[in-house]
Amino acid sequence: MKKDNEIILSIQDLTVGYGKSIILNNISMDVRKKEIIAIMGNSGSGKTTLFKSITNQIPIISGKIKIFDQDIRLLPDKDLKKLRRKMGVLFQHGALFTDLNVFDNVAFPLIELTKRSSDEIIKIVLEKLNSVGLRAAAHMPVTSLSGGMAKRVALARATALDPWIMLYDEPFSGLDPISIGVIAKLIKELSNTLQCASILITHEMQESFKIADKINIIGSGSIVASGSPESLSKSEDPFIKQFINGAPTGPIPFDYPETSDFKEWLIKLRQQT
Repeated sequence: MKKDNEIILSIQDLTVGYGKSIILNNISMDVRKKEIIAIMGNSGSGKTTLFKSITNQIPIISGKIKIFDQDIRLLPDKDLKKLRRKMGVLFQHGALFTDLNVFDNVAFPLIELTKRSSDEIIKIVLEKLNSVGLRAAAHMPVTSLSGGMAKRVALARATALDPWIMLYDEPFSGLDPISIGVIAKLIKELSNTLQCASILITHEMQESFKIADKINIIGSGSIVASGSPESLSKSEDPFIKQFINGAPTGPIPFDYPETSDFKEWLIKLRQQT
């Protein structure tokens, strides 16, 4: 049983990179039960890398990621697999199986990862679909769904195992304004129903500010601003103001910075000519 205000996910001084490039530098944050943390930042700032680090898909240079005080880097593979079952992931494009219908998509993790009976699986799947308003669409082929419906099916599948942590990767991308509002409402409701910790990686400002308890803005691989939506909205910091207002000029550069890898590549390219 998770206690009120309990820290479910803790990221401590996390540094991650590829080769010579440091993508995330000294990132720290805690996410508690029923808390929604929105991670924002310009393209290439490291949001997706953070997402992959939490799911242990990429190596960590230094720092720690703890789930219920368990350091994921120190867990044996068997225990890590068990822990991953407590993570629900809503992928940016849904990642539904197009050769399966709605019911079978949501049932998939229950069939593959549990030993529940057929009757139990039917009950759970219909409950999960009902929670996203699609119980009566259980029989439909995935290919017949609208973008918003497909996203809701993916959300039902992500919650099938009642996760402790929900990770949302650009949940609003490609959706019309009404669907964006529906998904935002569902994220908030599921956070309370599942009592899980939620991390929301998104560019959608308006709806995220409505449902998030805290906003962390990443810039150049570090957290440059952190606070409640209300406090950030009132901030006079030039970086925060540019990001929130979508201004084309300001501290956030448009040009991708030159790296040592680029310079080495350019020298070799010129040497070939």
